[in-house]
Amino acid sequence: MKKSFKIVSLIWIIVMMFCVVDVQAQKDDDIDDDVEAALDDESKVSGLTVGSYLGFGYSNGWQIEFSPEVGYKLFDFLIPSAGFTYSYVEQFLSQNTNDKQFATLVGPRVNLKAKVFGQFYAIAEYQFLTYNWKYKDNFGNVTPIEKSSENAFFLGAGYSSSFGEGFGIYSDFIFDVLYDRINSPRPAPYTFRFGVFYTFK
Repeated sequence: MKKSFKIVSLIWIIVMMFCVVDVQAQKDDDIDDDVEAALDDESKVSGLTVGSYLGFGYSNGWQIEFSPEVGYKLFDFLIPSAGFTYSYVEQFLSQNTNDKQFATLVGPRVNLKAKVFGQFYAIAEYQFLTYNWKYKDNFGNVTPIEKSSENAFFLGAGYSSSFGEGFGIYSDFIFDVLYDRINSPRPAPYTFRFGVFYTFK
């Protein structure tokens, strides 16, 4: 299964590179203008984006994620971003009791969005997450279980739309190609995310 994940990852990276090269070849003049604007003292914040995601995942348990980020629109088609992920995960251990284990996952993340066509984009994202598993029994007693960390590398696609002056919304579906079904605290390798952003003009 890991071999197939590596193949999917390679294909996705090639697709993103193709998108970048193809669009860049068509917009050399626009790129020159963007570079000049970036060097202009009056345009230092032009292209800066700030926003935040709210994400959900479910499979024999559930996960909710809050992820603020800051990015920069290098060109019209390419936006690298960096941010912070905060997730709460809860998994029930039995259908007949309230026994469960839960964890809070926190850590930095970086991603790259590349426009494919229209408002659709491809996304690649890396996260490094630390967490502390805890167990809660049927009587409400909480016991620490394990402290650990994991690396996650997501590939996916999304859609963005703008409204107002600089404001917009986006939604992603991402899949972790490094997901370890046995050891990962997350209940599923995929996450649905919705967010809002603001781009400085």
